[in-house]
Amino acid sequence: MARSKYDFTLNCEVEQAKQVVQKYMDANGFKPITKKGETYYKAGDAMVGYKYFNYTIEGNTLTVYAWLKNAFGDMDIEGKGMMSINVLVMSYRNSIQTLFQEIEKLNKGETVMEEKTEEKKITGYDTQTGAPIYEEKKEESNTFQDETMKRQETLCEIGFWLSIVGLILSFIGVTYGVIIYILNYYFASQGLKTRKKGKAIATIVLSSVSIVVIILEILLIALFS
Repeated sequence: MARSKYDFTLNCEVEQAKQVVQKYMDANGFKPITKKGETYYKAGDAMVGYKYFNYTIEGNTLTVYAWLKNAFGDMDIEGKGMMSINVLVMSYRNSIQTLFQEIEKLNKGETVMEEKTEEKKITGYDTQTGAPIYEEKKEESNTFQDETMKRQETLCEIGFWLSIVGLILSFIGVTYGVIIYILNYYFASQGLKTRKKGKAIATIVLSSVSIVVIILEILLIALFS
């Protein structure tokens, strides 16, 4: 099986390392699956592909396995050639490096993914001083969630600019092709979950207008030919 394998020596509590790995999997949408007697984790979708992940901790050694799958079987993410610059491969490698950076912080005794406290609303007033009492809301600053959001925002930006170019081309009778429009909608769906929601909606609108323009042009050509 072609799987990338990474070994990490732990100088921290094993439970701390497990928590960080779990946060990484949660933030990246990994879900456990069992196949042919093996349990591992899977994330992604049929549109851009699936990522696979597994890990073990033996003694003070953390071993991480990361791979993708194609029609020919498992594929490591550290390969050379064209597959090494595949967008999904590069994205997965970067996210794995983020995980290792957080583990390294643990090894150095640094705090990872600290909690931050935000004031939410006034729940009452101190009976002696009259000062307002605030309800405190603790939110976890999760590095992995931030990385996931950045990736989704990047996809949204790509879809947005592709939709603009597609709209311009549609008015001169040039079309991208069905696959590109499908990707536009997919990229927009990723952006709807982020701060780029406005651009995501614009991408959906622009792509839809492009498709309508192309359909009208085809109908007009058929009508007057």
